[in-house]
Amino acid sequence: MNRFFNELKRRNVVRVAIAYVVVSWVLLQFVDVVAPLLGLPEVFQKGVLLLLVLGLPIALILSWAYELTADGVKKTEEVDQSTSLTHGTGQKLNRLVIGGLVVAIGFLLLDKFYLTTEPVVEVIPEAQVVQASIAVLPFSDLSSQGDQEYFADGLSEEILNVLVGVDNLTVASRTSSFQFKNDELGLPDIAAKLGVTYVLEGSVRKAGQTIRVTGQLIEAGTDRHLWSDTFDRELTTENLFAIQDEIATAIVEALRLELGVPEDGMVMDSVGVATENLSAYDKFLRGRDMFHGRNKLSDISGSITLFEKAIEEDSDFALGWQWLGAAYSVASGWGLHKSVPRDYPVLAKTASERALELDPNLAFAHGVRGFSAIIEPGGDYLFAMQQMERGLELDPNNVTMVHWYGIVLREMGFVKASLEYFAMCEILDPAFANCYEHRARTSMFLSDYRTALEEWNRFPKEFVRVASFEIFDAYTIAKMGQAYAARLVLSESFRDQPDFPVTSWVTVVQKNKDRNSPEARRVARWLDEADKHKILVGSSQGADLLMFLYLSIGAYDKVDTTAISLGPGNVKGIWMKDFAGFQKTPQFKEVVRNMNFLPYWQARGFPPGCRAVGSDDFECGN
Repeated sequence: MNRFFNELKRRNVVRVAIAYVVVSWVLLQFVDVVAPLLGLPEVFQKGVLLLLVLGLPIALILSWAYELTADGVKKTEEVDQSTSLTHGTGQKLNRLVIGGLVVAIGFLLLDKFYLTTEPVVEVIPEAQVVQASIAVLPFSDLSSQGDQEYFADGLSEEILNVLVGVDNLTVASRTSSFQFKNDELGLPDIAAKLGVTYVLEGSVRKAGQTIRVTGQLIEAGTDRHLWSDTFDRELTTENLFAIQDEIATAIVEALRLELGVPEDGMVMDSVGVATENLSAYDKFLRGRDMFHGRNKLSDISGSITLFEKAIEEDSDFALGWQWLGAAYSVASGWGLHKSVPRDYPVLAKTASERALELDPNLAFAHGVRGFSAIIEPGGDYLFAMQQMERGLELDPNNVTMVHWYGIVLREMGFVKASLEYFAMCEILDPAFANCYEHRARTSMFLSDYRTALEEWNRFPKEFVRVASFEIFDAYTIAKMGQAYAARLVLSESFRDQPDFPVTSWVTVVQKNKDRNSPEARRVARWLDEADKHKILVGSSQGADLLMFLYLSIGAYDKVDTTAISLGPGNVKGIWMKDFAGFQKTPQFKEVVRNMNFLPYWQARGFPPGCRAVGSDDFECGN
């Protein structure tokens, strides 16, 4: 054994190994610094590392088998040991190692003192640093009939909306706070779950033409009351808005004094009178309450009816027009156009424009106006994004607009960029299940199946799951190798079509079978008769789900490029990493042109993997 190690030393195998590692490390540091500057993809760095790892055993084998002599490189056994130059070669290798270490230290110093950009930290005066966070819990309905819950919720929401605009105050979202309605958890536990320090709770009692509102601001950790008051008023809209203003003002003042903040450190806008018509305001609150809690088609149609009645009674009610536009904008996506045929995209456009005429600073109205522009295929995506960006500029914490913006980005091919908005959506409103749904879908599009499954599993139990969720679940689970679980989930999705070849589809997905495999052909035959099977009847996403299923078996030529459902963000799947081959087909180009993505791309830039061809054409796919 000693003889073997001595031979390793004599042949400089050890020195070669050390020199190789040092030089490789220097090379990797160089690539790490230069690659970002040259815009090289991350895969380039990984490729260099892989080549260096593979090269090490080759270098060692060569150093053992060959030797550098005065006459060039020769096999070791052919070299006369009396004339061997291994000692001199070893000295050269020593110098190479030392030189490499010097270069490595130089790189470290260069990176530390010259290439690392320190973040610019804005120094904020200590007196203005505020760490105030509050949750507005839904007020309790203490009316004798117990039928004013919508009214109590509406009052709570309006106070929350006012507080959202206060500088240096973090306010838990409506969805997050309202999930604890009628919950038996104590305030400390609720505050901990919401990540807030203070909690506002209260009650509302309506009796005839009078109203009593009580409110109390509590430091949740100590159960200490910072403020409480009771308001008895005649029931008029002017008094209602005055109460909202007084409560919000009192809260801000109490928090300001508690935190030692100067008067200009927490500034609140005064609450304006949205309408002087009490009946219109009552219908508006009922409609908004129904819209927020939408879980079935009748919630959409019912909220539209109430909003329409509200603006009939007060045609200058800007908030009424704004929320009517919101209800119109989602009506087609819920399939209301099938039972109540109306031109909902045009109605949403008209309502949101009327709201903006009355109040140009209504942030959500801008979002609705933008969303309404792309409800139908062929919409104006550039205008839609501009409107949503204006809405987010006015209200950057509007979780619905953040969510919509992410959906539309992904719809147009900016899949990875959209993840930022879904993550922001979850931060702004942890109880908003749609955030998880679309983050899961986007992760699946990027072939990140583990994250997708984690997000699917975060859905609240009461959240209504439609067919697309179950199919996406099944696809993700199959890709993770759990065929049996995938078949169970998919069977639930096709419970009304028991002849769907569930096992064949799961096999195609899990084992990446091509479209000519017996399993894929079996699925294709079933899909070809989808009209006869009445696939996914009642789902507004039926056409897109059919497209997704064809894509999943590689039958790209079977995709109906005109059968795209109303509303962005539905299944489609055209940007899925697994279906990258579809992006090179004529059918993909037809979908893009039918959706009208090209004008946005030409104005704002093309998504990854796509590029302009001439003045009015494009190509996608690497």
